[in-house]
Amino acid sequence: MADEELEAIKGVIENAEQIRNIAIAAHIDHGKCVAPDQRVSIADGSQVEAEEVFERYRTEGEPVEQEEGELRVSLPENTLQVTSFNRSSGTTETKEVTDMWRMEKDEDLVEVCLENGREVTVTPEHEFTVLSQNGTFDMVEAHDLEPDQVVVASRQLEATNESSTEARILEEISDNERFYARLGEMFADELRTEIKSEGMEDLYDSIQPVLELESFKNCVWRGEYRVQTLVQVAKRLDMGLDDIYSEIESLNVRGTESKGEHSSLEMSPADDTESLFYIAGMFFGDGDTEGNITNGNRHIQQTVVEKSAALGLEPHVREFDDRTTRIELGGKTLNTFLREFFGYPESAKSGSISVPQTVFEASRTEVSAFIRGYMDADGTVEEARSAVSVGSKSTQMLDDLQLLLQRFDIASKLNRRNGTLYVSGELSVDRFREEIGFEHPEKSEKLLGLSNRAESSKLDAVPIDGKVLQEARSTSSASQTDLVPSYSSYENNHVGLSKRSLSRIIEGLEQHGANKYRLNKLQRLAVADTVFSRVESKHTISAPEHVYDFTVEDHHNFVCEGVVVENTTLTDNLLARAGMISDKLAGDQRFMDFDDQEAERGITIYSANISMVHEFDDDDYLINLIDTPGHVDFGGDVTRAMRAVDGVLVLVDAVDGVMPQTETVMKQALQEGVRPILFINKVDRLIEEMQLTPEEMQERFQKIIREVNTALRKYADEETADAWEMGVQDGTVAFGSALKNWAISFPYMQETGIDFGKMIDRCQDGDHDGLSEDAPIEEVVLDMVVKHLDDPQTSADYRVPKVWPGDPDNEAGESMAEQDADGPLIGVVTNVEDDEHAGTIATARLFSGTIEEGDELYGIGSQKTERAQQVGIYSGPRKLMTDSVPAGNIVAITGPDFSTGETFIKEGGTEIQPFEQIEHVFEPVVTKSIEPKRTSDLPKLIESLRKRSKEDNTIEVDIDEETGETLVSGLGELHIEAKVERHLEEQGIDIDVSEPIVVFREGIEEESAVESGKSPNRHNELEISVEPLADETRRFFKEDYEELESQADDQTEVRDAMVDAGLTQDEADSVVTVHEENVFINASRGIKNLREIQEYLVDAFQEFTDEGPLASEPVIGLKVKLHDASLHEDAIHRGPAQMIPATKDAMSNGFLTSKPRVIEPKQILRIDTPSDTMGDAMTEVNNRRGDIVDMEEEGDSAVIRSKLPVEELFGFRGRPQVRHQRQGLLQPHGSCLRAAADEPPRGEDYGDSGAKGHEAGDATPWGVTPVSTWYAVRY
Repeated sequence: MADEELEAIKGVIENAEQIRNIAIAAHIDHGKCVAPDQRVSIADGSQVEAEEVFERYRTEGEPVEQEEGELRVSLPENTLQVTSFNRSSGTTETKEVTDMWRMEKDEDLVEVCLENGREVTVTPEHEFTVLSQNGTFDMVEAHDLEPDQVVVASRQLEATNESSTEARILEEISDNERFYARLGEMFADELRTEIKSEGMEDLYDSIQPVLELESFKNCVWRGEYRVQTLVQVAKRLDMGLDDIYSEIESLNVRGTESKGEHSSLEMSPADDTESLFYIAGMFFGDGDTEGNITNGNRHIQQTVVEKSAALGLEPHVREFDDRTTRIELGGKTLNTFLREFFGYPESAKSGSISVPQTVFEASRTEVSAFIRGYMDADGTVEEARSAVSVGSKSTQMLDDLQLLLQRFDIASKLNRRNGTLYVSGELSVDRFREEIGFEHPEKSEKLLGLSNRAESSKLDAVPIDGKVLQEARSTSSASQTDLVPSYSSYENNHVGLSKRSLSRIIEGLEQHGANKYRLNKLQRLAVADTVFSRVESKHTISAPEHVYDFTVEDHHNFVCEGVVVENTTLTDNLLARAGMISDKLAGDQRFMDFDDQEAERGITIYSANISMVHEFDDDDYLINLIDTPGHVDFGGDVTRAMRAVDGVLVLVDAVDGVMPQTETVMKQALQEGVRPILFINKVDRLIEEMQLTPEEMQERFQKIIREVNTALRKYADEETADAWEMGVQDGTVAFGSALKNWAISFPYMQETGIDFGKMIDRCQDGDHDGLSEDAPIEEVVLDMVVKHLDDPQTSADYRVPKVWPGDPDNEAGESMAEQDADGPLIGVVTNVEDDEHAGTIATARLFSGTIEEGDELYGIGSQKTERAQQVGIYSGPRKLMTDSVPAGNIVAITGPDFSTGETFIKEGGTEIQPFEQIEHVFEPVVTKSIEPKRTSDLPKLIESLRKRSKEDNTIEVDIDEETGETLVSGLGELHIEAKVERHLEEQGIDIDVSEPIVVFREGIEEESAVESGKSPNRHNELEISVEPLADETRRFFKEDYEELESQADDQTEVRDAMVDAGLTQDEADSVVTVHEENVFINASRGIKNLREIQEYLVDAFQEFTDEGPLASEPVIGLKVKLHDASLHEDAIHRGPAQMIPATKDAMSNGFLTSKPRVIEPKQILRIDTPSDTMGDAMTEVNNRRGDIVDMEEEGDSAVIRSKLPVEELFGFRGRPQVRHQRQGLLQPHGSCLRAAADEPPRGEDYGDSGAKGHEAGDATPWGVTPVSTWYAVRY
């Protein structure tokens, strides 16, 4: 396959006009998990704890990733099925689990409690399906759930268990060696003959029973077997256990007093298992642990006697004068059977009972009989409450019973405070009467009366706004009086809507020709498979060692503890992985996910490169594609990718809309001169889950396109914005589903005749496969790429001037403008990675010339020569090696030890001005201290961190080589964890890592007077003043000075630039040194011996600005002026030990009298919240020392832009995704310098202000993605 790919690529690699270099940028989501003790609804009807499910099935699957603390198991088909919710139809269905996950968790979990009594414990980011007022299903994460939000829970759990109860009875009781079975005489003879033909001793040896051979022969001769031995024989002879069960005449539990003694009454295997389950239900209600049932109703007593007879029992009804009548079934056989098969307690029954798995896995009639027996014992019909109720001291029993009732589509409410379960509402009461009922005549009569008068309850409610009904009715010919009685009350929100009343309304609307999209939207709400329950409360739960998740690809959810919860998905990925790559690269959908962490986390951490050939208008085009990280903590990778490409395909989630991360991508692209086009993804969710009409979808699309174009105009000049504006008509916008592999654009609509209406119809019909054949995503999107994104030669006209400051008219400039493969070699390193086999591999964009294997490359910035050992192109995790790669391409170079951003040429070539540095739009804001646990690992740690910093220039490393303490700064906590901490673990380096630290800065606001500083020997005195730099000047020293100073031909150019940045000419002429964002100026008029001490002054200046006087934090924006000095004549008295303290003392005196401020990093955040919770969001901002910048309404939600200190954001959920209805979710949105908090302490307490090394605060339920920062003055 590699040879074929390479040959296809070689056919077009040298034709720049047929090359497209593009990046894909989007925001993504990652995994969600449930606590280990949370029960998952398995398709066989059982409710099994997540941990047990994982352990039970893990041996049947294939471990895919097994890193420390994380494990994913891929399951074969037909291994595990669970109950899942189909949002499109509103039904619960049985679906396949493709992958199971187990992960370590070190953060607290969230327990969500619903109004109907269900409780489920999940990770904070785990999503729930929430019903909005407008009738759509939205996804809301656990930590964002608010009281009264309506969560979708199950009320219909189908069971597809194919095993028979009879076989399970024998399996369960065979674990007890004391159970014996006597076979019917005829079958005993047949089995004896079968055993003899097999060879009795051979059979004995193969099954290895617990009894001796002679005892085994005796069992065979008599036809009486231990049940354990009988099961072993049946399996060895391939006989069905259900067939064996039917031939057993009696079961008996033998005692231990004497061999063969019957110590209990016999019981017969029930031909009628329904009777067995009814008796079990009665025991769970009115039974004791001695084989007795206490019940005073004569009809129930007779029913128990009759059903006991089917078990071969002869119960005695004993009446008492002073207490309730007792039905004595007695005997160890029955008691032991109840314990072994039904899990009946041996003692202390009342508070310890729960529904056994054997009941959950039983047939519908058996489950009904068990519930009926239990309700005959303990249930009642409460006429005052209009409900069927049952109480128990065991909350677990009621919790189980609530799930068990869902086998019959019966919704119930569990009141955990009073230990009672209630069934109410016409729908549920009717189902209870039809499917379960009572044997008890009085209760049965009351149930009939309740059914006849029952009304809807909260359990049947569909809590949507009446406007949804009005919108549907407006598309029909119906008036309000044409529909159900009192319809106007529903439409005007005077009366709550129930599922049954909604069904009747839908029938009426259908008869009057209502729009089918509106009807479909309502229909799924009327389906009786679900119940809509409000959130009552949520609580924080301590984290267990592991959490679990189960991937259901079809619906992306499963039912856990009776609630619909979302799951991690492997296929709902970026376009490159889910669509385009599948056909181009042998269907490997995870081709681009080649890093272990990416598969574990479900996100892209490193940019992945690939080259492919695409045919368009009968010509082949080479597509060099980079799939960039969607998580903002890895935004540096996006920035570097933009240097390599000429166009970017911006993915926007159709459900979420344009997010601040989208604007960040646009800013990064336009700063690099990269042209964007737009793909609106997850359109299938708008159709199937949200049930939007064509008009609503088009409104949503128009809003997304308008907002993306607004970002374009914000960061591009007017001419560029006009030329690059994206729109549907010209084909620069496409829509589709990366998950389902289909897409559509306006040109493709014209070509194929597939319009929006047809697309919606086919999507609603589930015809995704047909759509992917008729409108394949790779064809639609790559056609758009070829047609609307420029080739390297065309884009060079506007790109090269953006990123290269050299002379466009010299040889290098002209060659790059032409992307001339025969010109001088010029390239830029955009990424560096270490390969354990190949060594260093540099990814580079070639702007001129051709690189060949063996070339000697000269790095202009590093001023060193490195050899290109191999060259090639990318194919996901593989590199396809070739002899040479020409200009216009993205190349993989094995060997050169260059840093990211390095400009390189061929050794011996004419040296050129290097490209602009690749700088991320935001700077590192989070710092962690890292130390090796073993001193011997220190050299290895230092080397690994230096390499990491070289690969990713958004990682800053400050190493103390003596102590091994290292400060690592990055764009966010996840950035450091994934790219540094995990990397060191993989290198075998055990480390201690601190909590995240906020690195503050120090500065002043006013100019000081001239202050003096004396040396310790009192022989030297300096006169110095300090003042703040203007913002423009500070930015110049921060961003441009170092590069300009290293490249300028003479100092005149540098001095002119400083004047342009805000210094006076005299100041620029007298600059002694620049350090970070600070400048030291000699403003004196001739000081004797100054030249001899200048080195000490520079050292003092650097030390002072590295650790300021307020909190030992770095100083920024400081101008220091030396006015005069009085120095000792003897040089020995003006050495470093004297001059450095004197200089720092003078600077400190001036600094502390000039309104000094501790300056903290801040972020501008966008908060999307429903209008009714806007006040809570504003309070949250104020509580976190934040300021409200702007507020605006967008439909039913509010958008708040605010500024908050970074130290207040630790513990927030770091993620890129924000949904319209989420409560109080925060998203970064820009950067600037602003003033913040409180005035710092004065005098001797400056050093104890607490600012240095400030660690993370407490976690909160809010979410944030730290992508933007600035330093703000703390007043």
